Order: sequence, then structure tokens, then C-alpha cells
Amino acid sequence: MSLRTKKSLLTVALLSIFFLPAEVFGDQAREHFRKGHRFYLDSKPAQSEAEFQAALQLNPELSDAHYYLGSIYFKQSRYREAIAQCRKGLLVSPEDVKTLIILGLCLRQLGLFDQAIDAFRQAAEIDSGSAAARSALGLVYCLQGNLLQAEEEYSALKEIDGGLAEDLLEQIKKARQAREE
Repeated sequence: MSLRTKKSLLTVALLSIFFLPAEVFGDQAREHFRKGHRFYLDSKPAQSEAEFQAALQLNPELSDAHYYLGSIYFKQSRYREAIAQCRKGLLVSPEDVKTLIILGLCLRQLGLFDQAIDAFRQAAEIDSGSAAARSALGLVYCLQGNLLQAEEEYSALKEIDGGLAEDLLEQIKKARQAREE
């Protein structure tokens, strides 16, 4: 085969990639997402991360892939990377409660309590029945020493999840004891 023929075939191949229907890339992105999710559930973070990144290369609008990457990074204490993924996911799906919670947890770990409160409060406003959002919000208030706000979250949480409410109450008691010492 001549060099000219090879170049022509290469050009046709490259052009066909650009003109493939979006569904082809959507299907490929979904397949990477499915694999990533399977790896995530099997506690294989490296493989999961690679698959979610591949999915996002093909379709950056897969908000759940951003969430899972954020979650993986959070578990690995890669908080800044997790925050970046969560923020990208929230651009696509601004009312994604689980992504807001991961974002808030990362911000809390970095000591950015006011920003964490904003994320948790937003999650609780979107889903008033989110025990995770209420619990996390109450814990950040404890860390700030804002025990009145923590108690308000405890009251709301009591109606949603008694077990988490009791855990929060214990943290409030510890914070109150530490304050009195």
C-alpha cells in the first residue's frame, strides 16, 4: 500500500471518529461508568478511578462519575481533588445531594467550616429528609463551637434517624464538656 493511500485511510478514519453519532460515545461512556461502578462496589479504587475518568473523557456531563471520583478521592484523603470533582459534578447537576455531602465532608476535613456548612445546608434544603446532611451539619457546628445550631440539627435529625441523632447528641455533649473545662 502506498504512502498516499495510507494517509488517505488515516484521514478517513480520523474524520469518521469526529462524525460518529453522539450515542456511540454515550454508550462507551456508560460502559466505562458501569465498569467503574462495579470496581467501586468491589472496593477497587484504582480501577474504578480509571474507568470513571475514561467515562468523563467521553462524556464530561456524567455527574455521577464526578460524584464517585469525588468519593474515591475523599476516601484516599485527596480532598482538593475530591472538591474539584464534586464542583464539576454540581455544575451538571446542582441539586445532587450526595455530591453536596461529599463536597461538605472534604471542606470540613480542610477546616473550611463555613463552606462546609453551606454545602451541607444546601443538601438539607434540597432534601429535608437527608439524615447524612443534617448529621454532618450538626457535627460542623460542634467543631465550630456553635452548640445552639448543633442542637437545632439534632432536633431535626431526631425525626429522621434516631441513631444518627444520638451520635450527634454525644458529640454535642463532648463539645459542651470541652468548653466547660
